[in-house]
Amino acid sequence: EGLLEYGQLDHAVTLLEDVLLQDPDREAEAEMLLGLYRSMQADARLQGLCEQLQLNFGRVPKALQNAQ
Repeated sequence: EGLLEYGQLDHAVTLLEDVLLQDPDREAEAEMLLGLYRSMQADARLQGLCEQLQLNFGRVPKALQNAQ
């Protein structure tokens, strides 16, 4: 959250993506990331992350499943 205060939106998104790519069960982070994607209108980036999670883990966090 501190990153957002300084306008480092892209950096915050990248950090949250990295967290989920290590552990897709982190639902709180997935929900935060979804909110950032929506504010950025980053549908393609969301889709890319979901595809990568599906390839790596065979699943996608629930928060992101509902957004696709």
